[in-house]
Amino acid sequence: MKMKRFTILALVGLLFLGNSVFAMNLDSLKDLIATTSSDTHEVSLLCKLAWETRYTAPDEALVYLDKSLNLAESVNFPSGKAKSHLYRGMIQTAQGSLEEAEVELNLALKTYKGLRDEDGIGKSWNKMGILSYYRGEYKQAISRYEKALEPVSYTHLRAHETSLHLVCRLLLE
Repeated sequence: MKMKRFTILALVGLLFLGNSVFAMNLDSLKDLIATTSSDTHEVSLLCKLAWETRYTAPDEALVYLDKSLNLAESVNFPSGKAKSHLYRGMIQTAQGSLEEAEVELNLALKTYKGLRDEDGIGKSWNKMGILSYYRGEYKQAISRYEKALEPVSYTHLRAHETSLHLVCRLLLE
């Protein structure tokens, strides 16, 4: 009986501790945003803050992304703009706003293509695949997932075999 009570108290304590750490992280991000002198750094921090609040306060996260998008556009920071669109699309997908998510993900994809950012292109196609999956468009989802793999250059693929596994590493430049 004592062990059961101890376990319950320990779990409740961990729950409160986790919430405290989460709140401290958010406060730290907000403090950094308030004190940063770099606009591009502020865009990145706003995206990070949105990412941290995407599940607990998705509407608030979208407000942070609006701010980051506006700032990224005003200082001509295309990678920050692309990340803002990507995160907006992801949050809108989770909220079920699939048409709005499609627009945001297409904007992210277009921007990443303009930057020739293979990682961003792949992430955009992957998120668009998830969107298609949620719509029940399974063939389109598979097609988009396949496109997510296209940008990756396999010229730096290295493999070696251990006694138990074949290990592959993709070395990106």
